[in-house]
Amino acid sequence: MNTTLIKEAINKSFSQQASMYDAHAKVQVSSAQALADFLRTDADKIPQGPILELGCGTGIFTMHLLDLFPERVLTVSDVSQSMLARCQLLLSPVRERILFSLIDAEEVAEKEIALIAASFSLQWVTDFYATIGRLLETLKPDGQLVFSIPIAGSFSEWREQCSRTGVPFSANTLPEKSHLIEWCALKSLKLEWIKQPIVCQYDSALDFFKSLKGVGASVNTSGVRLTTSQLRRLVEEWDSNSNRKIVVTYNVLCGRITRGYDQ
Repeated sequence: MNTTLIKEAINKSFSQQASMYDAHAKVQVSSAQALADFLRTDADKIPQGPILELGCGTGIFTMHLLDLFPERVLTVSDVSQSMLARCQLLLSPVRERILFSLIDAEEVAEKEIALIAASFSLQWVTDFYATIGRLLETLKPDGQLVFSIPIAGSFSEWREQCSRTGVPFSANTLPEKSHLIEWCALKSLKLEWIKQPIVCQYDSALDFFKSLKGVGASVNTSGVRLTTSQLRRLVEEWDSNSNRKIVVTYNVLCGRITRGYDQ
């Protein structure tokens, strides 16, 4: 599947789940809180100027931004029109503080932005590092790109059950923390980060996979696909090897990259 088809599939998947997204967004809620806490530590260093949120979804992180920056108007965006409409509906009581915009994170055109924030969304871009590079170019000096993403090493329980069962591990490839650190060092970029495991519990393995679909995150970009019988075997074995609840760990990285005056 080429990148255009992948982007279309991802957009369609998230759009279809917009109305039910919040019912399944356990990790997104926890990740938004973690990113808000991380952002709060240096919020006073963000220069005056526009604030842009990418991949707003239904507004889970938007509420934190409104709380952190009570005197500012936010531009809140998503690539999915359905998600953006849902966010507009849920945040209608504070709509005078928000400009809603349909924006692809890989095609941001605005310049001199003070803060770009993205909670649990940049892992879906087709080229993570190219996108980060372009976003940094849109920042004003001392502007910040702040984001949370699941990183490699997430889903260790899923991987273990696949190994036990003899079924391929089909999770999407996620950014590596070490690669991000090396990339920023090569670019002479100031990167600050924390890693936080977020543990979610589900009633069954099938409920876990349904939760991925429920937030639109079921598009497979890894190229590894399970047959129906393989998936059934994995679910049955995972349930039988677990004590009541299925536990899944997301390794979440919260990062801050600041644009220097000479960049």
